[in-house]
Amino acid sequence: MDMAQIQVFTQVACSSCGFEFKARSRVGRFQILEQLAKGGTASVYRAVDSDSGAEVALKIMDPDAMEQHLSQARRIAALHHPNIVQIFDFGESQGLFFLSMEFLGGGSLDDWIFQRGRVDEAFALEVGIQVVEGLSAAWGSGLLHRDIKPANLLFGTPTRVKLVDFGLSAQPIGEVWGTPDYIAPEKLAEFPEDFRSDFYSLGSTLFHALAGHPPYKTNGVSLAALREFKKHPVDLREATSGLHQETTLLVQRMMSPDPASRPGSHDALISELREVLEKVHPAAH
Repeated sequence: MDMAQIQVFTQVACSSCGFEFKARSRVGRFQILEQLAKGGTASVYRAVDSDSGAEVALKIMDPDAMEQHLSQARRIAALHHPNIVQIFDFGESQGLFFLSMEFLGGGSLDDWIFQRGRVDEAFALEVGIQVVEGLSAAWGSGLLHRDIKPANLLFGTPTRVKLVDFGLSAQPIGEVWGTPDYIAPEKLAEFPEDFRSDFYSLGSTLFHALAGHPPYKTNGVSLAALREFKKHPVDLREATSGLHQETTLLVQRMMSPDPASRPGSHDALISELREVLEKVHPAAH
């Protein structure tokens, strides 16, 4: 059988005998065990590295932007931080670009929201602190994340969150890259972005976690409509009840349409999140 056009780890049947099997279940030295996630430009699998015997998360991406992928992967792989998923290896095999990363079995914040409806206020703030600590380390190496969202916050343990996918799997919106529910308005307007753009996306992510739904209804909207949505701040207090005022006000500031109104540095945002957490859950610190 000609496997060239068959997707990785696809169930196929032999054209001669009808026997069903998983085609292309090996990429280079990696034996694929199961699919974990599938997106528009990439898929993630649980796999085993035959050289080391280690279980890894193997991300396979569209090879069209190979040089961009390689350049970004080199920079991310150099990061070593407890709140950033570690990249072990990257390259090309069978015409595909792959990333080998540490495998985390605790699910994503997206999974947690789906299972619980919404997450505990103190827990959301703890997540926020750890995410900004990871973002700070990346910014120190000149990296923005560019696609903060619940699906890109993974749990190694119930108390340890790690960032994955630094700009490697965002979806194009017109000519702008990002995820509609969480993308910062300056990116939609094609203005320069900086670390405060990631703050906006994290604020939108915390909004989603605390309210149980994203800030805006973006399904099927045009780029022009999305730009208009993002000009108008949403109020977390109108989306849910029972939160401390300090939490709602900080999330609102993180989601300000004007980047200058958001916290001015990673250290400043970490400090503010910790102060709010102390009021929400004094025993936490």
